[in-house]
Amino acid sequence: MKKAKRIISVFLSLLLAFSALSAGGGSVLFITAHGADFSGTCGENATWDLSPDSGRLTISGEGETEDYTLNITAPWAVFRSLIKSVSVGEGITTLGNFAFYNLTALTSASLPSSLLKIGNFAFAGCSTLSGITIPVNVVSIGEKAFQNCSALTLVNFNAAQSNNLTANSDVFYNAGRSAGGITVNFGSTVTRIPANICYVSGSSYRPKITHINISNGVTTIGEGAFRACNNLTSISIPDSVKTIGSSVFYYCSQLGSVNLGNGVESIGSNAFYDCVSLSEITLPKSIKTIGGMAFIECTGLSRVNYKGSVKEWCGITFGSNYANPVSYANNLFINGALLTQITADDLNTITKIGAYQFYNCKCLESITIPAAVKTFGNMAFAGCTGLTEVNYLGTVAGWCGITFANNSSNPVYTAKTLSIKGNPLTAVTASDLTGVTDTGDYQFMNCLCIETVDIPDCVKKMSFYGCSSITRVNYAGTVAGWCGIQFGSAQDNPVSCSHNLYINDELLTEITLEDTQDLEKVGDFAFYYDSAITSVNLSESVTQIGESVFQHCHYLSSVTLPDTITDMGSYAFGYCYSIRSINIPSSLREIKEGTFSMCASLTEPDIPHGVRVIDANAFSLCFNMRIVHIPESVVEIGRDAFDITLTDSRVTRMQNLYNQAIAEGLDEIEDMPVDMLGRWLRNTGFKLTDVYYAGTFKRWDEMTIFGGNGDLEKANIHFLGYHTHDYYETVTVAPTCTQPGVAMYVCYCGQGTYTQEIPALGHDYHGVVTDPTCMRPGYTTYFCSRCTSVYTDDETPALGHDFSAGEVTEPTCTQGGYTTYNCSRCSEFYTGAETEPLGHRYATITVSASCEKGGYVEHKCTRCTYSYRTDQTDPLGHEYDGGVVTAPTCTEDGYTTYTCSRCHGTKTDNAVPALGHKYTSAVTAPTCTEGGYTTHTCTRCPYSYTDSRKPALGHSFTHYVYNNDATTEKDGTETAKCDRCDAIDTRTKSGTRINPTKDAVLKVNDGETTVDYRSIVTVTASAQGVPDGYILAIYDGGKVIKGDSKSVSYPVGEVREQKTLTVKVIDKNGNVQKDGNGKDLSEAVKIEVKDGFFDKLIAFFKGLFGLLPEIKI
Repeated sequence: MKKAKRIISVFLSLLLAFSALSAGGGSVLFITAHGADFSGTCGENATWDLSPDSGRLTISGEGETEDYTLNITAPWAVFRSLIKSVSVGEGITTLGNFAFYNLTALTSASLPSSLLKIGNFAFAGCSTLSGITIPVNVVSIGEKAFQNCSALTLVNFNAAQSNNLTANSDVFYNAGRSAGGITVNFGSTVTRIPANICYVSGSSYRPKITHINISNGVTTIGEGAFRACNNLTSISIPDSVKTIGSSVFYYCSQLGSVNLGNGVESIGSNAFYDCVSLSEITLPKSIKTIGGMAFIECTGLSRVNYKGSVKEWCGITFGSNYANPVSYANNLFINGALLTQITADDLNTITKIGAYQFYNCKCLESITIPAAVKTFGNMAFAGCTGLTEVNYLGTVAGWCGITFANNSSNPVYTAKTLSIKGNPLTAVTASDLTGVTDTGDYQFMNCLCIETVDIPDCVKKMSFYGCSSITRVNYAGTVAGWCGIQFGSAQDNPVSCSHNLYINDELLTEITLEDTQDLEKVGDFAFYYDSAITSVNLSESVTQIGESVFQHCHYLSSVTLPDTITDMGSYAFGYCYSIRSINIPSSLREIKEGTFSMCASLTEPDIPHGVRVIDANAFSLCFNMRIVHIPESVVEIGRDAFDITLTDSRVTRMQNLYNQAIAEGLDEIEDMPVDMLGRWLRNTGFKLTDVYYAGTFKRWDEMTIFGGNGDLEKANIHFLGYHTHDYYETVTVAPTCTQPGVAMYVCYCGQGTYTQEIPALGHDYHGVVTDPTCMRPGYTTYFCSRCTSVYTDDETPALGHDFSAGEVTEPTCTQGGYTTYNCSRCSEFYTGAETEPLGHRYATITVSASCEKGGYVEHKCTRCTYSYRTDQTDPLGHEYDGGVVTAPTCTEDGYTTYTCSRCHGTKTDNAVPALGHKYTSAVTAPTCTEGGYTTHTCTRCPYSYTDSRKPALGHSFTHYVYNNDATTEKDGTETAKCDRCDAIDTRTKSGTRINPTKDAVLKVNDGETTVDYRSIVTVTASAQGVPDGYILAIYDGGKVIKGDSKSVSYPVGEVREQKTLTVKVIDKNGNVQKDGNGKDLSEAVKIEVKDGFFDKLIAFFKGLFGLLPEIKI
């Protein structure tokens, strides 16, 4: 029977051998009949051996194994149905691509500590492989190395060189999907978890990773390490981890519990992106930086805990608003307490509150800011809708010196109130702003408590945006000074809220020539919404009027402008409803957007000659305008510039607004005075009837007129024939160096023209020197800067070659020598006479044969590298000993090592599979302060891991014992010991405080007594009015003699020296009581002793005869 099996096995071996040779990619396959083993080479210094009986494939040798492909497979691939285990021996450094591809019967693999690289698809398709351990020295894992390992349940990752490890894409592609889930353990040798180690890009082929265990010792989790592990529900980060890279838990949609260790300092951008199941996060006090969008789309977050203080929280740098988890949780707990207020102590020594620090912290109700705080970062308090109180402990000037990144970085923007040292800021005074030049851009934004503002002339820039409660603004300076103040927008000007301006406590109603003497520019928004101004007369020094300067000056009716003005900003007089006429300066070349928009009383504007552009909305809604004068200089009219007619829809809207205002008793509605609105409604029906154009029809026809100007085009246009020509120059033929040019002068009307000659320019030469060379003379080339004219001059002679130095090339065994002469100035050279070659000179070396290499005689030239061999012999071959057995361990295979007696080389054989871990479980029950867990420890080796974690139980205090320590000043206490541990809790027991005595009187017989030496003394005392619960006591040093509430007696005995006793009224706890005046009920009894020589002698004889005196005190 055995012989039949042997024949069949050998036959099978021969059959498989042919297929292996055709598919082995050049590897050599050896078949031996002993035990029907299969073996061969799989690399330059690597061999393989397969035992069909055990199904064990062993890779031995050193260095790299060969790379294979889908088409050129490994030599053992034909035996895939036989291979159940793989053992890679020590010395192998690289597993090639497709090394164990599609070994469908493989259940286990043992990899050596020498392994550095695992190739692409190395274990792909090993559908029954249940576990793998990545050895300690691995530095590279190839693409889809464990693809379709569908039974994979355990990955032990021990790569200590993971700082340099490269994990190519999709390492665990489609792995573990038929199993219950993969547990990935990062061992104690790992310091850095590689980037993207568990990430698979295709959403349908992601590995089913359910548990990740990280050993204490890991310091960094690389970028995207656990990205899209959407079967992961919880993870614990050990205290050793300092850095969590970007996108580490990106789209871990089932991750509901994260325990961050106490050493985490940095969390990268997008780290918890779209972790929608995460409901709570606790940040350790060690955290310093959280990258942009770290918690974006964590919509399930409902609580954020921080283990540090508010001050330490302010030290965290957030990369964006969604880097702060509070943006979704809307709350922040500091050491378990909900943060509703920030106190000055919380911010003690803080100078900056960073960007996004309290973003969306809706639980925050109040904040007190120390004067030391100087900077608030971007959106620091955005979304803090619960904030109602802001208190600053510095001065108003100090507040103006703070830097706010934007409006929502200032808590006042949300709270709408500000207190200075506890007092609501209702008035900003000139003394508050002494020395202040800039109040800041966002300092008072939305501060509704401010009612009056008094500004000194030192202020050059200010903002009171949104301070709608301001009713009065006073400026302690001049009108010209006010015109120089810088406002960032119209709403920054407090006048936009008060609608008035006082100059030195006098209401400003007129701006006169004297007010603007020497003023060049009226600054942007200077009088925006000043309803008190009725008249403006600017001096000739003014050349510029800024943007929206007089916009919404509703009662401004008289305006006089000098012709020196060359620029008027957009909406400079917009919504000045009362202006009936205005002299537009003749120096103006552009009427900007909205300059006279909604000047509803303007009837006949005269646009001066020289204006070329009338911008959009320049005269829009001037619905009382009937005539307009336009000069021939205008070349463009912008959109809606003359859209002035009150359409039916506009009239209806105005009527509705008027009715609403009357019904609600309003003086103004939508920035329109109600009395003016009524007047307009009574005078509807006006339209533009006539346009007087100071140019020709042709010129009008060539003008660019944008849409929305139907009112202008429907009016009667009157063309004027005569005018004084105003020419502009156009160069029609440009002059050159040798030819004159021609200039044409054309009037803006298009009719008047003439030409004039422009003289030729003449050449403008500059020289470029070309130096002489050995063969070519030098010269200077002169180029004209205006045209292509060029000539050469100033020639210098050629230098000639300089062959003064020669470079010697020595002869070699096969080449002659020579001297090369190179020109020192150029690349020319020549060679001198050549010498003969030297010829080879040989030395002979004899090399004896070794086990693996043959012997030979080598003839080597002593002058050069040439050599040749003779007398070659065969290798001797190895002579191996009986072998040394290395027993298998949990993770490493066992084997037998054979040593050659000649060369001491070794080989391994008789591999025994790794034993695998054999665990015993020990349950550590939770305690009051520590969580419980189960530790699984291998009985064969030191490896262990923990799971089944349970939370700490917390203390249980149920049996309290009263300590009898109440006094007249406070209640007593009671103490309990935890039912589970030795923890002690002490708390106040209310209602135990002892009432003081009021009418008690202590009586002592004698305060001081002198007695004979060795007298037998008894001290007594009594008291009256001592209530129940009190007793008399005599104190003799450390001895206490207690009586009752009325008396006490103490037999002192023989007295040989001075003694002082104290009589006290005490409570049951030994506390001295007080009388109605608050004085201690305590008296001293002093016993003096006669202790002279004769006193002692007399006492001696009295004692002999029992005659010692007995004295009661």
